[in-house]
Amino acid sequence: MLAEATAPTLYGPGQAGGLARLEREHDNLRAALARFAEQGAVERSLRLGAALEHFWYVRGHLSEGRRWLETALAGAAIVAAPVRANALAAAGVLAHYQGDYPQARELQQEALALRRGIGDRPGIADCLQMLGLIAESNGDYAAAERYFAEGLALRRALGEPRHVAMMLLNLTSPAQYRGDHERARALIEESLVLSRQAGDQRGIGYAYFILAEEEEYRGDFPAAARCIARSLALFHAVGDPRMVAQCLERLTDVAGARADPARAARLFGAAAALREAAGAPMEPTERRRHDPLLAAARAALGERAFAAAWDKGRALPAERAVAEALAGAEAAAPMPAPAAPAPPAPPRKLTVREVEVLRLVAEGLTNAQVAERLFLSPKTVARHLDAIYTKLDVPSRTAAARFAIDHGIV
Repeated sequence: MLAEATAPTLYGPGQAGGLARLEREHDNLRAALARFAEQGAVERSLRLGAALEHFWYVRGHLSEGRRWLETALAGAAIVAAPVRANALAAAGVLAHYQGDYPQARELQQEALALRRGIGDRPGIADCLQMLGLIAESNGDYAAAERYFAEGLALRRALGEPRHVAMMLLNLTSPAQYRGDHERARALIEESLVLSRQAGDQRGIGYAYFILAEEEEYRGDFPAAARCIARSLALFHAVGDPRMVAQCLERLTDVAGARADPARAARLFGAAAALREAAGAPMEPTERRRHDPLLAAARAALGERAFAAAWDKGRALPAERAVAEALAGAEAAAPMPAPAAPAPPAPPRKLTVREVEVLRLVAEGLTNAQVAERLFLSPKTVARHLDAIYTKLDVPSRTAAARFAIDHGIV
């Protein structure tokens, strides 16, 4: 089945190609779902729907995907437990991102019970992650942290760097809620290293999106704008309209919504159109931040000018809205020039070789991979890392990687 064969490629380096392939075949996949429904082939419908969940979610086909899955689940009298569990969990993901938290929780809890019963550890971790996100959306950060912590332990035990990276990002919200920004930043830094190692562009995009919150907390709004701009470019490249909308909203805020209310209204309108097309409304936490900015733009412009700017934004193609947002971010907070292959002067007395090692570590390579790339032994790489930690006065690989990112070494 095309969707099942393509599903594993929707994460990691090939995700943009996999998503584009399913988009091209979407009409054929719809026809297959309709044919299965006519034939009463419930199990095949559930398998195909579950395999398409990530595509539907990323590309903004939330309502359509949810309809197919819930229709098939309603007709699923007796199907294999793994098949039903996968379909329930997939429907729960789509319900969550449409803001239907009670239904999302019910679907995920049923899927979790089935997966615990059959010992599906990766599936259990998926359900724990979604239940944590649902709890977070409802403001229950204590419950969210319990779900995320259990899920993280499972992901680490399973040795899944990409999934570990996402669970680490999930744990930043409870940490931020407690005011523990040091922990939140450490979680983001570790996640960013792991996502780079896995080649997961969406994971990197999420990490920068959340890192922007920490930069805002420190009062470094230019740095926050740069983080969101990086995130926006990554999500636009993989074709994720929901996250493109979120980045447009946040970047418009950070890069000076009040200074240019007409531009703010235009980009907020573009984001609203993307959200409507994707069937992905704002979460309550997003709305609390967004609504005062929208009200300020309306008050500054007057109702007629605001409506004109909003309508113009709604009509903007996504490509143009993204370009306008990135240009505004560059004007408000100039993006750093791309790093040269090697910095002109090694920082803090690092040798040229140590800089090479640090750059590759920050890109997510293991010691063995660094050794292979630089024609060194793993023991030599480890010695270089010890020297790097001492010279930079950092305690860990993650902290060293963060130094490399902050200083333009990668």
